[in-house]
Amino acid sequence: YETTQIHKTGKDIQMLFNAIPLFDDDGNIAGTQGTAQDITERRESEQALTESVDLLNMSQSVAHMGHWQLEAETGHMKGSDELYKVFGLPRGPLALADFVEVVHPDQRDFAVKTIEDAIADGQGYDIEYKLLLSDATTKFIRAIGTPDLDKDGKTTMLTGIVQDITHHKRTEDELKESRRRLARAQTIAHLGSWDMDIATGVLLWSEETHRIFQVFPIAPVTLDRFFGCVHPDDLSLVQAAWKSALGGAKYDVDHRIIADGETKWVNETAEVEFDHQGMPIRVAGTVQDITERKATQEAVLNKDREIRKAYSDVFSAVTDEKLIILTALEIEKAAGKPCGGSYVISGFDKLAESREFLRESLQGCGLSEDDVGGAVMATGEAVTNGVKHGGSCDIEIFSMEGVVQVQVSDQGPGIDFSDLPKATLMAGFSTKKSLGMGFAMILDFFDRVYISTSGAGTVLLLETGSHRGDRALEGIVSRGLMKTS
Repeated sequence: YETTQIHKTGKDIQMLFNAIPLFDDDGNIAGTQGTAQDITERRESEQALTESVDLLNMSQSVAHMGHWQLEAETGHMKGSDELYKVFGLPRGPLALADFVEVVHPDQRDFAVKTIEDAIADGQGYDIEYKLLLSDATTKFIRAIGTPDLDKDGKTTMLTGIVQDITHHKRTEDELKESRRRLARAQTIAHLGSWDMDIATGVLLWSEETHRIFQVFPIAPVTLDRFFGCVHPDDLSLVQAAWKSALGGAKYDVDHRIIADGETKWVNETAEVEFDHQGMPIRVAGTVQDITERKATQEAVLNKDREIRKAYSDVFSAVTDEKLIILTALEIEKAAGKPCGGSYVISGFDKLAESREFLRESLQGCGLSEDDVGGAVMATGEAVTNGVKHGGSCDIEIFSMEGVVQVQVSDQGPGIDFSDLPKATLMAGFSTKKSLGMGFAMILDFFDRVYISTSGAGTVLLLETGSHRGDRALEGIVSRGLMKTS
């Protein structure tokens, strides 16, 4: 029997006692003879082995992995509990044929041949195949086998593992399908993606990115290879944007590329990832082929230019070249040198102050008192409308070769070209977006009026020479745009 005893050191020990009776000559028990054995280490080893087996079984269960042994000559198999669970078989003595029966019919021959070749050649294997369980459930497993050879090199045993990788395979298939859908969406939208490791300088492009740039085969590229695709006229723009992005700025740039001899327009955006020290470590971005969009925009711009030119020609002829329609950039070029500063009118309560600013600035630019009065009055109409429709407006004074220019700009809805003829040529006409009667007053005073208008606002550059104040005021009164006292 076994019992727990206390050792002289105070530690519990496991003892095994054996005893046999001793008989006298008459056959009566005269005593006993026995042994006492300290089996503490044996029991601890057995406990450790049990725990190890339990841990192995638990690990195999968590990993859906079972181990097995196959006798090469008999075909008998044995294995762990998880092996039987993976194959959906009852625990007990089974042969290889029982396990093969569970393999999906489409791959059964493949699995059998793999095992037979391993036994014949003494070579291990690592394969994947499907199972079809009795309840019609399909599983994917990974099987690894290693032969045990005798001294003559003949396989006596195959030892290995099987792992249920169904979840992994389904996740892998879902990922492949997701990538397929993404690739399809990118193809439809002409939108590619890319990723760059700053440390290595390697760019990974999606398939659509390779198609956009016409760079094949599909493989990692370098930053220099990308820059080599950029149109030479846009290269400095792209490099400057890239450098700014690595410093924390937003990367969103339209530029041209040369793709297999063809010029394309692309839009690129990117986000830069920084480490805890603020150093860039990774960049992820998109590139979209916007060639068709650019072509459409250019066609619209060309049409707009044609319409603008037609209106400009008409206004120029009818007003004896007093009213000239320009673009905002052209107005910038038409403006002279700053003279008298600038003033921001943030509301109607600032109109009086703006008139005083105009008066002082125009006098400082050399206009006579009469000219100043007419210019302030006519400019006031543009300022009032600017505040009314844009919420605020800016005044800037310029001069060039004896000519004084007053620029009034707002961020209102602009004036429709269809309203310009009436707004500028018909006394009393007014719309919510037009300058109304004020435009006629402006034309009466100033020698030339440049106008740029769009949905982003209106800019007027009002130009006058010297000694015309009385004449201008007479014109304003004669058209009934103001009353005399």
